[in-house]
Amino acid sequence: MGVPPTGHSIVDFRIQKSASPDKLAVLPMKSPGTLFWLVTALLCGYVALCTGRRDSVREADAWEHHRSVLALVQDLRQPGNPTLGGDASAIPSIRYSPYTVALAVLCRGTGMDPWDALSLAAVLNTVLLCLGVWVLLAGLGRADASGIALIVMVSLYGGAPGYANSYALADLPWHQVNPSAFAFGIVLLVWGLFLRLRRGAGPKGLWIALPLMLALALLDHPMTGFLGVMGLGLWATAGLDDPEITRQVRLRRLGWAAAVSGLAIFVCLAWPWYGFGRALTYKPDNAYWFNPSIARRMVTEWCAPAVLLSLWALAARDRAVTRVLLAGGAACLGAGLVGMAAKSATLARIPLAGLIFFHLAVAVTARDFGWLSRDAWKERFRLMRTGGPGAAEACLAAVATLVLLYGLAPQLLAIPREPHLARAYVAPLMGREDKQPRWRDVYRKALAPVGPREVVFGDPVTTWPAPSFGARIVAPLHFEFFVPGQQRRYDDTLRFFTTPSESERTQLLQAHGARWLLVDTALLDPRQQSELVREPSVRSRAGTLVLMEAAAWGR
Repeated sequence: MGVPPTGHSIVDFRIQKSASPDKLAVLPMKSPGTLFWLVTALLCGYVALCTGRRDSVREADAWEHHRSVLALVQDLRQPGNPTLGGDASAIPSIRYSPYTVALAVLCRGTGMDPWDALSLAAVLNTVLLCLGVWVLLAGLGRADASGIALIVMVSLYGGAPGYANSYALADLPWHQVNPSAFAFGIVLLVWGLFLRLRRGAGPKGLWIALPLMLALALLDHPMTGFLGVMGLGLWATAGLDDPEITRQVRLRRLGWAAAVSGLAIFVCLAWPWYGFGRALTYKPDNAYWFNPSIARRMVTEWCAPAVLLSLWALAARDRAVTRVLLAGGAACLGAGLVGMAAKSATLARIPLAGLIFFHLAVAVTARDFGWLSRDAWKERFRLMRTGGPGAAEACLAAVATLVLLYGLAPQLLAIPREPHLARAYVAPLMGREDKQPRWRDVYRKALAPVGPREVVFGDPVTTWPAPSFGARIVAPLHFEFFVPGQQRRYDDTLRFFTTPSESERTQLLQAHGARWLLVDTALLDPRQQSELVREPSVRSRAGTLVLMEAAAWGR
């Protein structure tokens, strides 16, 4: 679509195209503007207000990150496995990353509760995400689009994914506690600083910091770190380069990216809490780790609106920036499709994190089209009524806005409705009771008799939060890296609830060294309740949870 001439369309309200960043000796870090700081403050306040309610989601990843910090607080040097008991209790966890170790050190030094430390980290990770967007766009010469970028990023999804590397508005409060959120913010900073350094802007000492920062991302969430490596290759070679830049210069920049990545991996190999080299070569059960249903939803549902709307960027004024962003997004989408075909769990997950490229392309385009300009919209509505040059472009901007609202509206409606978001604050104002269970309180009461590291047997959903209260379990809801035989453990827990054999149930408890049996009566049918809940063995009750002593239960 061509750009209509000045005087006949909303091009009057666009910013002027900046010079190619490669032609600038030094590009100063321009202010991102009032909108950026306002949106950043609102997002951080929203996360701070709601992240403490993440215990309303019993299946959330936040439980495994919490118990990892808790295990390190209890024993920083040899914490053992934070989740599993029995023969897996001594196997190190990939969750023992710099992120969790730093939080554990904070808790050990200040006495802060690990849950509160993660809540604080969620806010700081949100700050890091926003600053990373600014630094990256500033590296591209488009700091002016930072505020719009944050709005696009939290809005443009085909439903909130509820999956790692999602920064959808409805996912922020319970996902920003994750190491993946910290790693993602670090990756954005690495990219932005690399763009500045490759032009000679910024202190040379940052060349030392970049490998260390990338190592943090790789250790905290290897998939996000891998995206960081991909991005460095893109920024080193892609279309931001002026045609006058020689092939030798491009190869030298690619060498810089390779050096940063190589040094980062070298640093990772020295990490003492888990073997990064082993993580790179470990071959887990791919039937579990690669989920074709999730991979399909990622491409066809969660990512689709951003991918489709990014076509708007083909009409952008700043083609130098949008072209390289679209190339990065296409590379991530292609990696995901290859991952689906090859059944690679790592590659199949790349598209969700790679949405950042499409989101930024849309944001730069929206900024250039005067998306938040009142005068631009007046002219746009006039053109849509009367037709003429620029009418099609005005309609395209209007459709893009509707697509953005399509992604944002359900999330805004979810905030007052969902218990892990703001329902607890809104319900009293509406004269309604907040009836959702607070699983932290329920599990703390139910597991009070359980000693440190004692094994609790139960179905994977019911026992998932139990290690956050000092226990260890048989089968995790989300499998642990490095631990063999988890499918057998998972099957054993399910068989316990389905088998009619009393002797088989007793054997399963004994085989896994279970000291306790935990059931949720809300998940049992009447027959299972009558067979499994045995009053002489009951040691505590809380909500629908029943804790029984395994030895007494067997008798």
